Amino acid sequence: MLNYTEYEIKQILEEEFGKKLVIQPIGNHELGRHLVYKVNNLFSYPVVLKLFCKDNRINREISSLKLLANSTIKVPKLLYQGTLKEGTEWIIINYLEGKSLHSLYNLLDESEKIDILYSMGEELGKIHNNNTFDFFGNWNRFGDSTEIRKDFKSVFKKRVEITIENLLSQDLPHIKTFNAAISTLRNSYYIFSDVRTSRLCHNDYDGRNILVAKKNDNWIITGVIDFEQSIPWDIDYELSYIHYRLKDEGVEYLKSFIDGYKSIFDYNFKISEKARMYLLYKGIEICSWSYEIDKKYYLRGLKIIKNNLQFS
Repeated sequence: MLNYTEYEIKQILEEEFGKKLVIQPIGNHELGRHLVYKVNNLFSYPVVLKLFCKDNRINREISSLKLLANSTIKVPKLLYQGTLKEGTEWIIINYLEGKSLHSLYNLLDESEKIDILYSMGEELGKIHNNNTFDFFGNWNRFGDSTEIRKDFKSVFKKRVEITIENLLSQDLPHIKTFNAAISTLRNSYYIFSDVRTSRLCHNDYDGRNILVAKKNDNWIITGVIDFEQSIPWDIDYELSYIHYRLKDEGVEYLKSFIDGYKSIFDYNFKISEKARMYLLYKGIEICSWSYEIDKKYYLRGLKIIKNNLQFS
């Protein structure tokens, strides 16, 4: 996390861009991933300035936005990129109107939720159906792989082991649960040998990163944002977690999302042992960073692990 107050950030940006700025924080800064501001007077139109706090995040965002720039997917346009004097990298994207679906979701009635989930399925279907790649994992801002190994099993295993190391380096409770999940996952690496198709995954596709607005009495999606975790990957990883969340919320919500998704991309996601391993990893990944930052996220990750260990 960048250890600056909002006043200090404002001073740094004003020195960088050579003018007094009117900025408004609009990101989930409490998660410690990046800093995001709406800037009203840098140009003659409002823009979003995003400062990146973690390695590789800017590369993923830039490559994803470039790839999707000429698509019908409702993503921001990348306008500028640069580095502050002290080394922090930044991008400027156009400001998309709307509020996060997360902030409004509980105010929607059932039919409105079903409609917007259908639209969410459509947008993710467009992302998954946009392109295929000959590699998996991290990429640079020019769209090239930065992985030494290109096969999915190797890249996924490396990512899992780094996450496990981070998890176990902390003095966390529930260590028996974590060890059971880790053992189960490590004994199942062979499952991922058959993953061959690489497609763009958003990897943080939830209400915080979906912008919506009301038009003619209907809620519509105005933007899909935050591609800092987006990489060429196995789409079953992303679909596993979405399926898990929506099924828990209600079968009708899951069905609406799937119907929207399949209206764009006729892909059949299957509940499988691979999907369960993805969920175990997702739970481990959430718990590896959230304990000191957001206990609700930590407990969510723990619940995912426990639910998927029950079937071992």
